[in-house]
Amino acid sequence: MSFLQRVAESLEYSSLIDRAVLASSSVERFHLLTAFVVSTLSTHLERMSKPFNPLLGETYELKVQG
Repeated sequence: MSFLQRVAESLEYSSLIDRAVLASSSVERFHLLTAFVVSTLSTHLERMSKPFNPLLGETYELKVQG
C-alpha cells in the first residue's frame, strides 16, 4: 500500500474533527475525537489482504462520504 493511500484513508472520517470543532461541550468534543482515532485504527485491521501494486495498473481513489 502506498504512503499516500494510507494517509488518505486515515483522513476518511475527518468530518468528525469538523463536528468536534463546532461541539458545544467538551464531552461531546472528546467523543467525536475518540471516534476519529478509532476510525483510523480500524482501517489498519483490514490490511491483511493483497497489497496495492501500481505496477499492475492498479489505482486508488478515495471516496468521501457526506
